[in-house]
Amino acid sequence: MRGPDGMRMRLPQLRPDELQARLDVARGTRDRVYSLLEAVLSVGSRELELHVHHTLDGPDKARGYRAW
Repeated sequence: MRGPDGMRMRLPQLRPDELQARLDVARGTRDRVYSLLEAVLSVGSRELELHVHHTLDGPDKARGYRAW
């Protein structure tokens, strides 16, 4: 954020309502990044689980083995 003279404003120069608005934006960004990270990890762990399952079960299924 730039002040009237075009210089960057420091946090102590912000009014409380401006500071609160910046904090709200930062929290929202943090929450979106966290949600995105959770989604990426969820997809990645599911793909890993499928790969391991396929790798471990593939040879047995090829021989006709069935787990009860």
